[in-house]
Amino acid sequence: MKDRFPYDCNPHSLDLETEILRWAWDANLFESPAELERCRVQKVNRFAGYLYPRESKERLQPIMKLFLCLFLLDDILDYEVNEEMVDILEDIRRHKIRIESRRIEILSNHCLKMHLLLKKTMKTEILRQEWEEYWFQYLGGLQWELINKLERKAPNFIEYRMQRPHSSGVFLAVHLLRNEYSPRDCEAELLEREIARLICFSNDIASYYKELSIGDFHNELILIFGENNEKALAWGMEERKKIVHKIHSLSDLIRAKSNDCDQWIDHLHLMVGGCLFWGEESLRYQNYINGKPSQLK
Repeated sequence: MKDRFPYDCNPHSLDLETEILRWAWDANLFESPAELERCRVQKVNRFAGYLYPRESKERLQPIMKLFLCLFLLDDILDYEVNEEMVDILEDIRRHKIRIESRRIEILSNHCLKMHLLLKKTMKTEILRQEWEEYWFQYLGGLQWELINKLERKAPNFIEYRMQRPHSSGVFLAVHLLRNEYSPRDCEAELLEREIARLICFSNDIASYYKELSIGDFHNELILIFGENNEKALAWGMEERKKIVHKIHSLSDLIRAKSNDCDQWIDHLHLMVGGCLFWGEESLRYQNYINGKPSQLK
């Protein structure tokens, strides 16, 4: 059974990596030099390069900036669990610029600015409308997770499985692959949902111990197995194989429709392959202490 996906890294991402870290530092998006160094060591800025290995340098730059902003926001949400963060997420969701006086407000404004900048690059109204819809769902998913933490209410795993692709931002990532020439008649929605599930589920496996350590129950393995490590990880690896098999089966069916559909599947496979490879390469899920990143050695 096929169990791997192809991957590549955009040749422009290495040139842009230092430039964007410098941009983020100058914009006061980092809490400290140590946080900047952590992002460099964990290769956060290469994430977009692996997802979009064929993207132009001009478009890759704002994508990398947006993803860096969203990674930093995600890290803050690990330990800033309060009503104010719910309001901040709502402001980003509703396109409301905040008065900049603190780092979180500066960061939230840049998240919104990058979102709007990428929207302007989309050539058709339907692409722009879908981008807004996925943005709205993404921020709503983050709010849902935050409210669950505030109320100390763990969702059941079915509810979590439905919400997880939205709060992960994976549908935003898939949408950034599209352009005015992307095929609309491939009936690939089910495949894209399975790809979203694979990315989210692989993330849950990789972050299982991290989320146990900080008491975050937003993880499918934790919701089903709790701290039963052996059963959770053994089941997780078998479930992951089933998802991969389903993706390849659906892909084979869709490829037969047309050359355009065949190329769309290639783009999707490169995206998921790059995402999984980056997850294996990055140190993002290591060296966490008490919910805040520790100093890397």
